[in-house]
Amino acid sequence: MINFFSTSTLKLSLFSVIGCLIMLSLLPQSSPAEAQPGNREIACNPSNGSGGLAPGTYADTTIAGQPAVVIVSENYDPSEPTVLTFYLHGDGGGYTFYSQDGRPLNNLVRDNGWIFVSPQSFTDADSGTTRWWGAGVSGNAAGNAGIEANAQLLEDVFEEMFAKYNLCRNVLMGHSASGGSWFYDGYFVPSRGDRYPAFMNIGCGSSGIDSGWSFFPFYDNLNSFKDDNGIQNRTQLHYTIGDQDFLFDEAEDAVPHYQGLGFDVTTDFLTDVTHCAFDLAGKTIEYWTAVDNAITISTEPVASPTPEPTGTPTIPPTPMPTATPIPPEILDELIFLPMAVKGNG
Repeated sequence: MINFFSTSTLKLSLFSVIGCLIMLSLLPQSSPAEAQPGNREIACNPSNGSGGLAPGTYADTTIAGQPAVVIVSENYDPSEPTVLTFYLHGDGGGYTFYSQDGRPLNNLVRDNGWIFVSPQSFTDADSGTTRWWGAGVSGNAAGNAGIEANAQLLEDVFEEMFAKYNLCRNVLMGHSASGGSWFYDGYFVPSRGDRYPAFMNIGCGSSGIDSGWSFFPFYDNLNSFKDDNGIQNRTQLHYTIGDQDFLFDEAEDAVPHYQGLGFDVTTDFLTDVTHCAFDLAGKTIEYWTAVDNAITISTEPVASPTPEPTGTPTIPPTPMPTATPIPPEILDELIFLPMAVKGNG
């Protein structure tokens, strides 16, 4: 529940969502997760949106031209800003998972006055499936058309939600699964992590992004985030994945790379667990509870969407090695495909 401690601050509690075909009967043991982002204060920067669905609505609707589930808590008060939570589905378009009333996520959204959105990605032309990562990432902009279209879609979804509801533009809470996770850490954070930082539970997936991606056209943008405390203060990447998942090695590559760029990265690596074979929704609830205990949101107006951090140590920038230029005729052929993600939800 969002608690107002005074006219200028509110306390955050949170949650998010799930993907893939989750085997709810498997409740494995995990390594200790250090999900606490550390106490920090973030300026809300309210969007003051209006005209959205009425409080208490669960709708399979359309946002930014794509099918989406939207949940508006009956405790949502349009006069007070609240938090936007979101979910990025795995391959196959399971965006409707949270459309059913009574699920633990929905109850959490209702109790805390939040708003939730789960959009469906575009359909990949090659595979004929809805998947956030499109056709992977390429060494040229044209080769990134599919994944870029989905990144622009998610940006448009956020902006439409900000326009329709009174939300904290500076505080996003999300959750992803499988191919949605590949898309998020491999492309959305590098291309838009400065405009839409989030506390994100990255479930059963990762792109494996590391310094070897430096030749991609979007990588320089990610590298520039490492000395921006405003971005760092509003971001945490929390990886929840089984050590038998076929994308576990990718997560092990991405975690130290993002940490090296100054991001707050935590992990919950599950022992003897395969791809998405755990209660990802339950793990997300645990994660958002930890975030809830650590964050205070100030409702005072701010002049900039990127607030200065409070009590966050400055991480000195680390020079990145200069990559050897790659001839264009070779660069055009370099395409990273999350091949193992194909066919998984």
